[in-house]
Amino acid sequence: MDDERWAHLVARLEREAQEDPRGYRRKLVVISALGYAYILAALLVLVGLAVAVAVVAIAHFVLLFKLLLPLGALFLVILRSFAVRIEPPEGMEVTRAEAPELFRTIDEVGAAVRGPALEGVLLDGDMNAGVQQVPRFGIFGSRNFLVLGLPLLQAVTPTELRAVVAHELAHLSRSHGRVNVWLYRIRATWGQLLESLEERKSVATRVFRLFFEWYVPRFNAHALPLMRAHEFEADRVAAGAVGAEALASALSRIAVADTFLERRYWPAVFARAADEPAPPATAFTQIAGRIRDAAGDESAAAWLEEALEREPEPGDSHPSIAQRLHALGISAPVPPGGADERAADIYLGGKVSSLCGRLDVRWQREVARLWASNHEQALTERARLGELEERRDSLEPDELLELAHLVEDHRGEEEALELVRRLLSGVPDHAVGRYTAGRLLLRRGDDAGLRELDRAMELDPDAVIPACQIAISYLTEQRRGGEAERYETRFAGRLEDLAQAFGERQTFTIGDPVEPTALPVDAEADLRRVVAGFPEIERAYLGKLKVDHLADELPVYVVLAVARKPGRQERAPALVTRLAEAVELPGETFVVVRQPRSRDVERFEAQVPEPFYRRVTP
Repeated sequence: MDDERWAHLVARLEREAQEDPRGYRRKLVVISALGYAYILAALLVLVGLAVAVAVVAIAHFVLLFKLLLPLGALFLVILRSFAVRIEPPEGMEVTRAEAPELFRTIDEVGAAVRGPALEGVLLDGDMNAGVQQVPRFGIFGSRNFLVLGLPLLQAVTPTELRAVVAHELAHLSRSHGRVNVWLYRIRATWGQLLESLEERKSVATRVFRLFFEWYVPRFNAHALPLMRAHEFEADRVAAGAVGAEALASALSRIAVADTFLERRYWPAVFARAADEPAPPATAFTQIAGRIRDAAGDESAAAWLEEALEREPEPGDSHPSIAQRLHALGISAPVPPGGADERAADIYLGGKVSSLCGRLDVRWQREVARLWASNHEQALTERARLGELEERRDSLEPDELLELAHLVEDHRGEEEALELVRRLLSGVPDHAVGRYTAGRLLLRRGDDAGLRELDRAMELDPDAVIPACQIAISYLTEQRRGGEAERYETRFAGRLEDLAQAFGERQTFTIGDPVEPTALPVDAEADLRRVVAGFPEIERAYLGKLKVDHLADELPVYVVLAVARKPGRQERAPALVTRLAEAVELPGETFVVVRQPRSRDVERFEAQVPEPFYRRVTP
């Protein structure tokens, strides 16, 4: 099922779920049972086969052992797939004694939404919050965990945190967690089963995979409307407990703060790798002070607008912020302003510093290898920058572009743009240069960058996708959606062309239409030398596959080698594998080896009559 059909299916199922929620739940139960029924049917078939083997081979113990052993192993693999273990969430546990105000708030909100007791409250480093139910004894009972991101507590107000907690605990009070565990078990069961079968190279893998490829996309599509409905229901319960305005304010502030961290804070932290050999010791500690500035950032209003216009991805279990606010009856949320009180200060008090320190230690350990790699790369780039600077006035076009990229990364965009302009003054049709100029111009808000990107796409089809992405992002940020449509259309068209082109290039069989083709003199001479290195090849033909999509841009070559039957010493590795590894052509290449009297050779010669290589025998 392709993405478009899957998205249409999800949209149709969402309408069904809204029109008849109870009927839809029953339908999802039936779909879920189908997956388990298939596995159970497979187990019954295996048991039947085992009995049949035992009856037939009862007089031949060795034969009985050889046949029953693989059946028993497969039976155990299927049984193990049902043993899905759900681990508790990760995070730093906070006790009631350490944060009494936080637990008092959780208790009050929990009572308001009629939520169950919590096994634990954990803190992590995400701008997020969530609940997770972990089965206690298989399907009997569960342990409930609330996970709060420390950056989230540092961003929101105490009232907004109450709304966030109310939403999460509402999931528990409405048993959403149990449903999610159930859905997770189904996905995990199939995943474990197929992974085990793939490892064993079992012939049963194909049988299961055929069903899996049909079943899983449909199961996921049926599960999504229910999961999105859970979010709306949790919002309604939370709004009833703490007020819709508080929840709307929390959603808005979190969206702005998350974008601030993603586009301002963390890029600035990782930029320090160019000068510092080790990650900073206080990255999370410093968030507390910086996150207060998020709502006052010059781009905060644009970030909120962007979040409100963002549609959920087809596979996203959460509705968009705009959909959630609309369901709450709020059409125009007020951008979050500054606030003196933050939830972390009120509910964690003096513990904030030590908690941030623990996150810092963990973060340093996790990014140490990446940080060191980035630092080494920066040193290498600066050395290369110095080399190019010494020859600044005599650089070749590609070297000048390389210098521009290095200057952009290490000194600034203005100087880089000047170097790119110098490049284009000498080589106006340099596609990558045009693309780079367009990107740099748009970074500083100059619409001339759109013209540069247009030209880059005219010069090089490979520039279409990245250029369109940059143009769409620029125009969307400026709220010029109408102008972005032509880039969206071109982007989608290019993706479709590539999909169709790759689709018809997946396989080649003798009989597919090919045509004679010629390579540049040097390339053909190189190919002839490669083929001559295989003494078993008598002659070889070169054709080009006839395709309907991107034929000139993405050529597909076919090399047919006519070889005598190899001797025993020449069979490993296979001739076709060795020849395919040796042949290098400017496009995708299929290599076929046939014996002299093969009908396939005659069929190929009917389309490509002249070989490009023929062995001369003395």
